[in-house]
Amino acid sequence: MNQVENQFVGREVSVAALPVSPGVAIGRVLLLSPEAENLTIPEETIIDAADAGAEIEAFRRALAAAKEELTVLRDRLKEQLDSDESGILDAHLLMIEDRGMIAEVERRIEAEQRGAAWVFYQVIQRYLKALAVVQDDYLRERIADLRDIAGRVLAHLANRGAVSNPEGSLGRIIVASGFSPSLVAGLDRRQVAGLVSGSGSTTSHAAILARSFRIPAVAGIPEDFRMELKNGDLLIVDGFSGRVILHPAPRTEEAYRLKGAAAGEFFSSLLGERHLAPETVDGFRVRLAGNLESVADAGLLNEAGGDGVGLLRTEFMFINRNAPPEEDEQVEYYRQILRAVGNRPVVVRTLDVGGDKLPRGISFKPEENPVLGLRGIRLALQGRSSLLRTQLRALLRAGVEGPIRVLLPMVSTVEEVRKVRELVVALQADLSRDRLDHLSHLSLGVMIETPSAALVVEHIAPLVDFLSIGTNDLVQYTLAVDRGNEQVAYLNQPTHPAILRLIRRCVEAGQAHNIPVCVCGQMAADPELTPLLIGLGVQELSMAPDSIGSVRQVIRGLNMRETEAAAQIAMNVATAAEALNISRDLMRRAAPKLAALTG
Repeated sequence: MNQVENQFVGREVSVAALPVSPGVAIGRVLLLSPEAENLTIPEETIIDAADAGAEIEAFRRALAAAKEELTVLRDRLKEQLDSDESGILDAHLLMIEDRGMIAEVERRIEAEQRGAAWVFYQVIQRYLKALAVVQDDYLRERIADLRDIAGRVLAHLANRGAVSNPEGSLGRIIVASGFSPSLVAGLDRRQVAGLVSGSGSTTSHAAILARSFRIPAVAGIPEDFRMELKNGDLLIVDGFSGRVILHPAPRTEEAYRLKGAAAGEFFSSLLGERHLAPETVDGFRVRLAGNLESVADAGLLNEAGGDGVGLLRTEFMFINRNAPPEEDEQVEYYRQILRAVGNRPVVVRTLDVGGDKLPRGISFKPEENPVLGLRGIRLALQGRSSLLRTQLRALLRAGVEGPIRVLLPMVSTVEEVRKVRELVVALQADLSRDRLDHLSHLSLGVMIETPSAALVVEHIAPLVDFLSIGTNDLVQYTLAVDRGNEQVAYLNQPTHPAILRLIRRCVEAGQAHNIPVCVCGQMAADPELTPLLIGLGVQELSMAPDSIGSVRQVIRGLNMRETEAAAQIAMNVATAAEALNISRDLMRRAAPKLAALTG
């Protein structure tokens, strides 16, 4: 019997999880049924060739039924929320209409003479495996979206109908191994107190919806703890710290009721501050932008009062397709983004994947270590230059209609930047010959996410119009830490003095050449680290839109001179923990209400 089981019955037990939606929930446990959260493996059935048409028709009916369910959920979401989170389900609808996926399933039904459910499951598994090994965390997290869609289609193929949302959830804390976006979208936010999940992350669509509904939620709850929970157990969920408390003592329960009331006041204050300038008390102005991956995310950015898009990921246009998107398709997509954010600046990152994630018609030699292989700008310049040419042509054309900027990922040498500059000039000449309107100057930036780029940044800065520091990879490559490896997760330290010094180098290079420097990794979204980034001189921060309010509040309570002095000390301490404590102290003074909730 493990330690949790020894303490379990009737005694207060507290465990740590990942906070994904802030707030405090106190309620009784409601366990989600396995049918609502699992992707059931269908039986392999052999069919006669004459029956293939009927199986294909059954598959099409299942797709149509799942699409109808998602459409109803999307429309309900539009009524419940003032912003555009319903666009998350628009993305689901696009997935379910994927022509390549549908054609592959129908072709395999005929060729392999197997039932529709089994063939569909096999195709979806291949998609899931492709996403599972993608280095980009945001892309990996779309696995839950795809499983969500697949589960609905398979349910209809098995004549089970739609998976129902939990009943009897009034004031309950729903516990599951994982939550699908459509399940969260179907919840009545007036009834559900909180969500506890065994898996998930802050950037999953389920987490985004939970935050939109103001439902406190945590993910990554220890498995042994989750398996011991019973329906009706009293539970506290702290969505600020990630703490989950079972069988709380009366004193603990009362303390969290007070914290919940304070959280309500805090959220109200953020809403009232979204039109205020993110400016320190002594006048240092910071631009707060959003990291987006689709048009659907633009509503979140607008609601948060963000100043444009600091990072638009474009990978979803390319992966798991039979062929790369054509130039005109990309032009229209970028125009949609510009319109959705009201023609505020949009920074578009060019394709940032390895060769093994490209459309199925393009083959590359397998790599033993893709993280250090042909990815990002290396792939674009060395492996498949036609992809970069098409994307840059589309961006040059779309930029006529709004302030588009282009960001190059995974740069490690000055030569890579020069090659892209030369390519842009050649493409502009091509577009002129084709008599297509295009930008005469393309604002070009570089992602600083390799130590080599940070150490020669003074040579890169004269060649570009802006710099953007991708702290997730910069930490990973500088500290030699695979951020997906739980065994070395303790070494993933963004406040390591080496990282702070590299950030400062980039800021100094930007200042010397009069170009802005942005931080667009996870550091930017963490209010505890805001004082250090401001003190290092960072002028722009780009983050998930729902983090903008908290970071803005911290900035408005800071004194620039004080943060500069603190950053100078932090760069010269011995450990990441010392630097983190310096930043935390400033955050607590700048935003005491936020500090009280997160501390």
